Amino acid sequence: MTIKIDRNAYRQAKQTDLAYFTENVLSSLKSTADFAFLTDEIAALDVALKNFTASLAASLNRGRKEIAMKKQAQRELVEALDR
Repeated sequence: MTIKIDRNAYRQAKQTDLAYFTENVLSSLKSTADFAFLTDEIAALDVALKNFTASLAASLNRGRKEIAMKKQAQRELVEALDR
């Protein structure tokens, strides 16, 4: 089975849109029995989303460290979506 996702849809998305997009992808993957074999990928994507949303909230104070952590979490989330 081939799964196609428009990679530009999330690579160029705003940060909050990236979180919503990922939530929608996770919801679709979890609710469809056809993707049951992707349990490791779904778990990794879920962890990456949680890390990203936590770092996104922490970066609201505009601290350099928090912003750097948010950017790293965003890269990790995009990498998880690429898998």
